[in-house]
Amino acid sequence: MIDIVTRLLQHPLTKGANLDDPKTTSLRLDIIRSKPFLMKIYEEWYNLIKDQYNPDSEVLEIGSGAGFMKDYILNLITSDLFSIPGVDMVIDAQGIDISDASLDAIADGAISI
Repeated sequence: MIDIVTRLLQHPLTKGANLDDPKTTSLRLDIIRSKPFLMKIYEEWYNLIKDQYNPDSEVLEIGSGAGFMKDYILNLITSDLFSIPGVDMVIDAQGIDISDASLDAIADGAISI
């Protein structure tokens, strides 16, 4: 049943696309930016997240993907499981090797399309 719902909700341009292919992630960003209503949702979500932090905070975003939270949090460090344009670090969040007190916060800005 989940597979059926997933197929029905997929954007036509991403049907059958490999989720681990950086081209798919770039395509998703293009889709987001082409839809004013979807852009508005992201903007509102990112502003809510931004308002939780001091402007000087060092924040790590887990699973940045096709997001653009860095446009809202200036000291944001973006990360994902694989190298894609705009990602600062390629990491697996289950094994982050970051020293204590090197970050002020960790954020997950995920919204899927």
